[in-house]
Amino acid sequence: MTGLEKVNIPIGYMPHDVDDYVEIRRQYLQKSKVSLIFPLYKNNFLNLYPEFATKVRWLPHHVNTEFFRDYNLYEGIDGLLIGRVSASFYQLRKKILEKMNGHPGFKYYIHPSDQPGNPALTVPEYPRLINQSKTFFTCCSSRKYALLKYFEVLACKTLLLADTCSDLIELGFKPNVHFVEINETNFYEKFLYYINNDSERNYIAANGYNFVRNHHTTKIRAHQLLSYIQSYFQS
Repeated sequence: MTGLEKVNIPIGYMPHDVDDYVEIRRQYLQKSKVSLIFPLYKNNFLNLYPEFATKVRWLPHHVNTEFFRDYNLYEGIDGLLIGRVSASFYQLRKKILEKMNGHPGFKYYIHPSDQPGNPALTVPEYPRLINQSKTFFTCCSSRKYALLKYFEVLACKTLLLADTCSDLIELGFKPNVHFVEINETNFYEKFLYYINNDSERNYIAANGYNFVRNHHTTKIRAHQLLSYIQSYFQS
């Protein structure tokens, strides 16, 4: 969007992959005279664009609990991996797929970005598929983003096996309380353990489910956005 520097109303900007096009983004923010910035990934944004720190109002990912919920479906999948793998910053996902591909009970759905023409899962299909799995693998990527999958999987009451990052910790995600923390050397061991220990798996999954529903829903995030905007006008 161009010409924002010519308007006389406050401007809000919500960046996604903040590590991409850093200098182009920096010049755009300066030229457009943005009033407030609502990054999904706070710490990365502040590290890359510290000069805009006073304008930052963190607005991380969230889930619509009408769709991302516990459908009480039969958990016929032991382990599930959905998402991009080919990108260089998804090294943990690559390791998981190399080890788990062909493993009984494991399913992998290829992301359309990794295989053009591969159909994307629809909103009704995606959360129901998560809810049918005992465990779900993902990662923060090497960029250490608090990605949307962390919120989606917990909201479907499925045990998440993933690494962690500073944004997640700051948002209240507690490793081995709300999800199980893994790395490149222990993910298979952790997978086997929780597949064979239903009570512990279900306990952590329930913790994560309640946590997301209490702190990270779309309704909660909408109220936060309104609060940020109202505070701006009152200052």
